[in-house]
Amino acid sequence: MNDSIWRNGPDHPETARLLAALAAVYGLQERVEEAIPLLQRAISVLERQPEAGRSRDLPRLLGELAELHIKAGQYKEADKARGRALELREATLGEMHPAVARSLDDLALVRKACGRLGEARDLHRRALRIWEGTCGSGAPEVARCLTHLASLYLEEKRYADAEPLLARAVAVWQCAPNQNDLYSIVTLSCYGDLYRNTGRPEEAQGMERLAKAVVARHYK
Repeated sequence: MNDSIWRNGPDHPETARLLAALAAVYGLQERVEEAIPLLQRAISVLERQPEAGRSRDLPRLLGELAELHIKAGQYKEADKARGRALELREATLGEMHPAVARSLDDLALVRKACGRLGEARDLHRRALRIWEGTCGSGAPEVARCLTHLASLYLEEKRYADAEPLLARAVAVWQCAPNQNDLYSIVTLSCYGDLYRNTGRPEEAQGMERLAKAVVARHYK
């Protein structure tokens, strides 16, 4: 690393890539506290580049930084990183791009973790509208976002609002090319929770059986 900095200089994009790569290694090794400052340095280098506003690497690295902050329980910092990634993607890709929807959905999950449920709900809804408009109502991204929004409603005990969303998500998974997508287990689990919380244990057991079937098919 020191050789690279000496050769390219501390503000060179290649230095940022090496810093980010080392941060990724530390992240895989669960050395989160060491990974975070390296990734922050990499991001700082890229932000000083003339074309920073159009960089594809910058929002991606901000997303990775947010994940590290979440692992460290630093949700305020994760919110800031994901918010910045969203701003960059909206500026470069426009407000109706699938990558913007991903940033909105990711930011919503952090807001939910921080108890900011109203803001999270609005972000999930925006992401859902984008994915439905760009990917179609039967896309896996739509099913995941429906599940996230339904999960938020479950936390608020708004079961009547959550149930149709989960029904739609299950229908998407049943028609998806990859019916063994493991994320469908999250949808089925949420649906099972809804049934249990509304006094329908037999239906809850049915969702658990479906989830077990997905796992069995995936690892067959």
